[in-house]
Amino acid sequence: MAVFLFQKRYPPCQRIGLPSGDFSFEELAFEVFSLYISPSEIPSADLKDLIKRSYSTFRDPGVAPIVTLDKEKNIHLLEIFHGPTFAFKDVALQFLGNLFEYFLVRRNQGKTGRDREQLTVTGATSGDTGSAAIYGLRGKKDVSVFIMHPRAKLALYKRRRRLRSWTRMCTISS
Repeated sequence: MAVFLFQKRYPPCQRIGLPSGDFSFEELAFEVFSLYISPSEIPSADLKDLIKRSYSTFRDPGVAPIVTLDKEKNIHLLEIFHGPTFAFKDVALQFLGNLFEYFLVRRNQGKTGRDREQLTVTGATSGDTGSAAIYGLRGKKDVSVFIMHPRAKLALYKRRRRLRSWTRMCTISS
């Protein structure tokens, strides 16, 4: 998945409260998230760490690089397929998984056994959403993910992708 961009510059960052300048993906993500997340909710150092961990799984160091297709016509392409499952959904779901874990760890501090809070995410898909959700949530403390998909109705490459990301999943026959 990629997005065509017909200009490489957008309205000045100051209009939406961002400082101007060139940012890495992680720096820009921090600036944008900081507009909506109070440091009293997630301290800045923690937010930067969440962002860094979330996008360290991407194959391109730029996470979602902009590629120039035609400089004269000012045509560019935003590549949003460099995540662990090659799905654009990785951009959101890698961060979301770390965010869920962050809040659960904080809420469960000092709790044991049945007193610990758990999060179970369920989904149903025949596309790549399931794989992106699994990769974003797998291995997160106190988080379970169940993805349902139609048996024998998926393309072979999608079945293989799900097997590679196997955690706890359900297959529903349809």
